[in-house]
Amino acid sequence: MRKAIWIFVSRNEKPDLYINIISHFLNRFGKDIVNKAVLVKIIDSSIEKDRELTNLLTLKGNITRQIDSLSNSQYLLWDWKIKQFKNLDSPQNVIIKEDWLKIYRAFQEFLKVGMIETKTILEENIEVQLSSIIVDNSDDLIFDVTGVITRHMLRVSLVLLSKKKGIYAFEMHKPLVHNDEDLIHNLLSNDFDYHKLNVNKYVVISPPDNISINDVGSSTLQNTNKVEERKRMIKEVSKGNPEKIINKILEAEELDDHLKEKVALIGGRYSHISKHLSIGRINYEEYKKELYSINYDLINIINDL
Repeated sequence: MRKAIWIFVSRNEKPDLYINIISHFLNRFGKDIVNKAVLVKIIDSSIEKDRELTNLLTLKGNITRQIDSLSNSQYLLWDWKIKQFKNLDSPQNVIIKEDWLKIYRAFQEFLKVGMIETKTILEENIEVQLSSIIVDNSDDLIFDVTGVITRHMLRVSLVLLSKKKGIYAFEMHKPLVHNDEDLIHNLLSNDFDYHKLNVNKYVVISPPDNISINDVGSSTLQNTNKVEERKRMIKEVSKGNPEKIINKILEAEELDDHLKEKVALIGGRYSHISKHLSIGRINYEEYKKELYSINYDLINIINDL
């Protein structure tokens, strides 16, 4: 079956993350299997639609320019201040092995025949629009949530899990250096993970028509109080502040030491990135990316409580 990759994008228009994601799938499945990629942006109101569609087209253009360069063993540096490439006329020469050059050139052809599309989803209609996308597509849909901001993560995840769709995220294990070393052709197997949330571990309740999916937990338990408590914990994490829930789990007397050890490690990661952000050792985009990974791991633990 042909596959379509739906990629939720973040606020910045640097193309490298999306090049890594799409290149990964082209390498894994081949250009004859990957039917298209869709860049998706969740917007807060309908008046933002035209502006955000323009931003998505800018991102698509940036992906095209970078892929054109990579196909010729060159790389365009990004200027974070002006949010544009800073060396369009003088890209860096880089070394790319032939196997990855073939992937980038396949990516280049993928772009030339219009296989990358753009889409906005209205925040208040996340459930309806995502469900409609799934129903209306005959392709095997793959959803990448690496760029989803924290406050939308819970709702997006619940819809996709309820539809038995896999959720993927690109996680870098080495510090970003903001050049071609961050791209997939330079990454070793232990430099990154491409996680898939295993839907077989969860049972998602499909809500009645008159109840919002926001009012439903992500899996079932016999004890109603536990369901409600877990919902509250997940909602708190989804707001981007996991510290309160980390402390709550660590203080719970009934939980085993192994689980608490896993949560303590997550707490250490959160303290680490918060400190590094406050002293300027990482930028906000790096902080946000690691915070997503922390929240993702924490929600998985909460689902198993």
